[in-house]
Amino acid sequence: MRVVLDTNVYISAVSFGGVPLLVVRHAEKGNYELAVSEPIQREVERILCDKFGWSIDKVSEAFDPVWKIAHFVTPAEIVAASRDETDNRILECGAEACADFIVSGDRDLLDLVAFGNIRIVAPRQFLELL
Repeated sequence: MRVVLDTNVYISAVSFGGVPLLVVRHAEKGNYELAVSEPIQREVERILCDKFGWSIDKVSEAFDPVWKIAHFVTPAEIVAASRDETDNRILECGAEACADFIVSGDRDLLDLVAFGNIRIVAPRQFLELL
């Protein structure tokens, strides 16, 4: 099963722990294949540095192990399905990766319910499906 995590899942995992951290840990254990794109990686880094005051070294320490296990894709298709432009990067990654799930806490994405054959679910719902 291939899964794309929204940036809010990554941010919540390292900032608050809980269910989002469990979702990331399942990827690290190999319970699903994590797909990511460079725009997602850059957004995670930008948010942690700009909004949370993290150094790039701290971001690297937290996420290098995650990025090493992830399957990186380069989206070829431009998507405009969400009213939030940054959410379209998540959808593009999911489409390019042929993902089964997008996991997000973002209402704009969750309201879509699906994008093509990709189910969009909240972190807790994803854990229940695992």
